[in-house]
Amino acid sequence: MSSLTFLQKMDKKILQLLTLCLAECIATSMLLFFGCMGCVNFGVHEPNHLTIILGFGLIVMLIVNIFGMVSGAHLNPAVTLAAYIYKLVDIPVS
Repeated sequence: MSSLTFLQKMDKKILQLLTLCLAECIATSMLLFFGCMGCVNFGVHEPNHLTIILGFGLIVMLIVNIFGMVSGAHLNPAVTLAAYIYKLVDIPVS
């Protein structure tokens, strides 16, 4: 009976780790796709510096609001490294 609960806990931990990894992967791909799409000239108007900055800023805000509760939304690896150094996250999460 106790080995069954150990396997259930192990599966829960693996599922949580997979959720964290998938959330970070989706968040990073959203940042790259939507952020870089703000720099593309579609022929209607040429993007200027202000529209590029606003595009990246808004997508970062959106990603933090969506994935902040799931994985902390560490889009920058330096933030994750600092969180690990200050012992805010452990190695599997970082």
